[in-house]
Amino acid sequence: MFNNEIFAATLARGVDLMRKSDAKEQQKAALRALVTLAAAGSATVRSYDGILSVDDVQIDAGLPFAGGLSARMAAHNISEIAIGRNAEPAELLALIRGLAEGPYGVAQVKERLRDAKSQKIMVLLSDENPAKKRNSLSLLFEDVQQEAPRVPGAAAKARGPKDDSAEVLEAWDALNSSGNKNSMMQEIDLGFTAEPEAPAAPPPPPPVNDAPAPGIPIPADTPLGMALIRVARRPHDGDILERLTRLAEAAQVAINQGQGGDVMRMLAMVVGLSQGAAEGTPQNSYRITMRRILSRDALLQLAPVIKDPAYADETALVLPHAGAEATDVFLTLLIDADNIKERRAYMNALRAMPQGREQIPRMLTHHQWFVVRNIAELVGEMKLELAIPDLGKLLDHQDPRVRRAAAIALAKIGTPQAMEPVRNALKGAAPDLRALVASLVGSAHAATFGAPLMSQLEIEEDPDALKEICGALARINTPETIQALERTTKQGGMFNRRAKLAREAAEGALKRTSRG
Repeated sequence: MFNNEIFAATLARGVDLMRKSDAKEQQKAALRALVTLAAAGSATVRSYDGILSVDDVQIDAGLPFAGGLSARMAAHNISEIAIGRNAEPAELLALIRGLAEGPYGVAQVKERLRDAKSQKIMVLLSDENPAKKRNSLSLLFEDVQQEAPRVPGAAAKARGPKDDSAEVLEAWDALNSSGNKNSMMQEIDLGFTAEPEAPAAPPPPPPVNDAPAPGIPIPADTPLGMALIRVARRPHDGDILERLTRLAEAAQVAINQGQGGDVMRMLAMVVGLSQGAAEGTPQNSYRITMRRILSRDALLQLAPVIKDPAYADETALVLPHAGAEATDVFLTLLIDADNIKERRAYMNALRAMPQGREQIPRMLTHHQWFVVRNIAELVGEMKLELAIPDLGKLLDHQDPRVRRAAAIALAKIGTPQAMEPVRNALKGAAPDLRALVASLVGSAHAATFGAPLMSQLEIEEDPDALKEICGALARINTPETIQALERTTKQGGMFNRRAKLAREAAEGALKRTSRG
């Protein structure tokens, strides 16, 4: 599955590494990763006013190497780069080398691509005719055929004295003709003239199934297990993004094959590994990978696991790392849930989501009463202040169960904005609801609910409601609420039933306060 952020990070990292003459192995790995991503789909990279985007999806400025890519595009006066699906490695190599160099001439990157006989990569300069600035890759590729004939040697003059691309392309052609395509990326010479290093035999990589990393929660002999082991053995090394990318690909295959439980356990372990990663590239690599795996389609496929109590611990760890889109997914699942057990599971999932919470209150206008009730309960438990206006309207809902849930939610939120709706709920609600709302008020609501509760105390007649109101005033425990209780204990009217009940309730509340 194509991911805009991973594509941007991989391209930017490749360009950055090409500027370092002592990072040949890392350069090869970066090129391998870029070839793999290009095989998954086409992409158009744009940089306007310092804002980088891939296929019109804005890239976070904090993404590793993203700022460097924008700077290199600006240095070469490039506003857009169109990369077609299955772009050849030689084309991609020419692109990232051209961006990394100089610039020694305005059209340097274009010359690099011409030298590579590129058919699937097109760059658009910032000062070109605006009519050429089109989104379609096919139209951009047509422009390649309309370029003026290349003057022999122009590219070399533009790039300066050093130009060893021909050697690279010859090495690539030789490998291509040999039919050994699997080894192309390992053998291709990136053409840097670094000082030769003394040959050293690297230690052989340990077999995947031999001594797997401790704590692997899934079978080690599966593709997903093997990819997880490669990450767990070296969770914070420099090439972690490449290994996490392969893990994400294995996870998607496992999800499609119905192995959602293994994927959820794997993700829970990845969350733990990410906590030890350093700030910057390692942490961002984990963040990008989690978002890539937890796409909308994947979350829908993982729904049976998310609602399974056996995976409750793993789900609680993993879901906070999903994006804001996950909130919309769980709202949809909540509406379509068949029973209380499923609804409760999806409400728990929504509670775990730190992003996208602004989408939740819109469901308070749903046409089904039980959906509205469930959402009202949820926003109350989550204390979502932005839901207060809609909750206030629900106090007039035709269904008493919805009115009850809205009043309770307002009491739980307990902010000053909730005071007026709660005052209305105390006045117009049934006695049992007035008592319940009062029972939810605590000392944290002192600045909000003291005044409406004191007003209600003067007119309340229900015994249970009186007890809860007095108890709430005692818990608030401000000078004003204590004085209101003391005045109530001194009310006259020996034969007035309401006054007698109020005195008894106030006296009991004050006694509990003094004991506390």
